[in-house]
Amino acid sequence: MLGLLAFMAGYKEGYGENYKEEYEDRARLAGMKCVLTCLLTERGIEVPDDVRERIDACTEVDHLVAWTVRANAGRSLQQIFS
Repeated sequence: MLGLLAFMAGYKEGYGENYKEEYEDRARLAGMKCVLTCLLTERGIEVPDDVRERIDACTEVDHLVAWTVRANAGRSLQQIFS
């Protein structure tokens, strides 16, 4: 019970905002990864394991956005991920 009260007190002091921002960042990354993978699949571009691992390992939303934009018009994985 004391642990919960300490957590609640910390949340009131703004510590909870850090968790909220971190959760939002993770959700944004996961969403972009899903969009990119789905777009590639929908366009008929095979996504091998090494490319899937590269997408999953990416921690920069900007990279994922750039790849997604390129995936919309690119014809090959080399064009998209160069």
